[in-house]
Amino acid sequence: IYVPLCFMYIIPVSRLGLFNNSIPNEVTMMSKRPFVIMGLLDCITCMLLTFSAVYLPGSLLILLPQAAIPISMFFSNRIKGDTYARYQYFGALVVIMGILVVLEPLVTQRHAEEFTCVAYNDEFCAACGEESTEEGCLSYGETTITTELDWNWKTNLHAYVAESSKSSSSATNANDHDGALCQWVSSASADDSSSSSDSTSTILIWSIVTILACIPMTLSSIYKEMALSGSETQIDPIFLNGWVAWYQFLFSFPLTIPAGMATGILPSELPANIWDGIKCYLGISTIT
Repeated sequence: IYVPLCFMYIIPVSRLGLFNNSIPNEVTMMSKRPFVIMGLLDCITCMLLTFSAVYLPGSLLILLPQAAIPISMFFSNRIKGDTYARYQYFGALVVIMGILVVLEPLVTQRHAEEFTCVAYNDEFCAACGEESTEEGCLSYGETTITTELDWNWKTNLHAYVAESSKSSSSATNANDHDGALCQWVSSASADDSSSSSDSTSTILIWSIVTILACIPMTLSSIYKEMALSGSETQIDPIFLNGWVAWYQFLFSFPLTIPAGMATGILPSELPANIWDGIKCYLGISTIT
């Protein structure tokens, strides 16, 4: 959608000289090589960050891209020779320390023990899974339900579970688990320990990928500054973004092959998945 909208502006403005000839002929005829390089770097960045967002919690998605600050300072110093004040180096150091503090538990696999609410009987998995506190978890199965003045969904749910625990033969009775339907257990005992370890490793790997995505991101910004700062003619921002987005779109197709293989999708399955994605975007269900 973005690319067609940009060129719906670029084509008539450049051809007809609209808006005080904001896209002059010399800009239209300029080499597109800088746009190709920008599009490639931006495409790599977006693809890495998009896949990382699937596996990372929200807190890491906010913090880890801040690594672009020290990475940008490093490449700007090496490529352009930029220098910075002491307080700027201190700010970059704070960012680095914050990232290390967040990643340290993932590297050492040192986590505080977590608990979850698990049903004794599969019939009540959904009800028990809604609870995030020990008190709420252990309250299921009580035969006496105190009706609140605010008749909300939880009151209805408690009443339903209490009634079901009386009538269902599969529910636990008073002699089993003291009539309780849910138990408050350690997440390590609720799930397979190897699964928990794999989850931690997955988060760590995609955290590193997110940090690495900052490299093409910062290189793209530096290249834009170097390639366009020396131009005597001011380039229309929509013209710039439109051409960069166009090449970014073109590069996304070959990059779908390694991206798909990284998530278990074979190259032969890509066309069907892309078509399903387009239909999903248009609101057409593709789940059968």
